[in-house]
Amino acid sequence: MVKKHRPHDELRAEILAVATKAVTEGGASAVSARSIAQAVDVSVGTIYNLFGHLDGLVRAVNFQHMQDLYGLLSEAVQQAGDSPEDRLLAMGETYLKFAQASPRRWETLFRYEAETPTEDRLDQAEDALFALLQSASGKQESKEVLSALWAAVHGVVELAIGRRLTLGRDKPLDHIHLIIKAGLRGVQALRAEGGL
Repeated sequence: MVKKHRPHDELRAEILAVATKAVTEGGASAVSARSIAQAVDVSVGTIYNLFGHLDGLVRAVNFQHMQDLYGLLSEAVQQAGDSPEDRLLAMGETYLKFAQASPRRWETLFRYEAETPTEDRLDQAEDALFALLQSASGKQESKEVLSALWAAVHGVVELAIGRRLTLGRDKPLDHIHLIIKAGLRGVQALRAEGGL
């Protein structure tokens, strides 16, 4: 039987959907060209033709995840209070919820080790997330301060998802609130003292 021809855009969307499901259920290690090709009923070569390599496919999945995360964080900022602290707290809470709701997606997004150079669109997606962070802060904080705060929040999420949070194991959200509140107020105090 001759297979019906499917346009590249349609095939790409089908492959991406199957790969996204695989990542959601089993992480990046669940994505193999052979299993994805079999599920979509195409040759392995088709996947490489459309995505370049397996890294390209995982990156396409990660790009979708970045867009999803941006949408959730943006909505959280819009629904938060007017103060930078309220908006950053909302972002921290949403970031934790995103990771807890789909830890395999989160792990693939932040732990996947590609063997090929990164893509511009992923770098641009990261830049957009940081721009949202700056906007939420009222553009009052430097890049260094915001990067340090978010790194600390990310660390709590990393420990919580990996179940390696020992002190206050069941309170990652409390840790995130403390980091953001103490961080912002500590920076203000340092500025007032001339130490920053």
